[in-house]
Amino acid sequence: MEQTIRWAVNHMPKTDDRNLPVMGLSEVRKARAFHESFPQYTTTPLTRLDRMAAYLGLKEVYVKDESYRFGLNAFKVLGGSFAMARFIASETGRDVSELPYAVLTSDKLREEFGQAT
Repeated sequence: MEQTIRWAVNHMPKTDDRNLPVMGLSEVRKARAFHESFPQYTTTPLTRLDRMAAYLGLKEVYVKDESYRFGLNAFKVLGGSFAMARFIASETGRDVSELPYAVLTSDKLREEFGQAT
């Protein structure tokens, strides 16, 4: 059975996206440091896809399996936890780099920030 890979060129015009700085290198470094502050954090191993590489005519293809992140079976947990930390940072007048796991889970921050739903 022959399969073809279908693709399309994106002809949408570029936008003036004022939210792009959140993807800047300094913000990416903050996100990484934030996640690494969690005691449960581990790097995600790469899984090699030899058959996909052969099908695509490539030497190697790897994927990251984030489905076991923090034992939650969901890869979105990193973005969600970082978004919550950024919200708490903005509400408390801090930079997210000042809120590692130990601070986020502290009684001191709980007293200052309260609870959010």
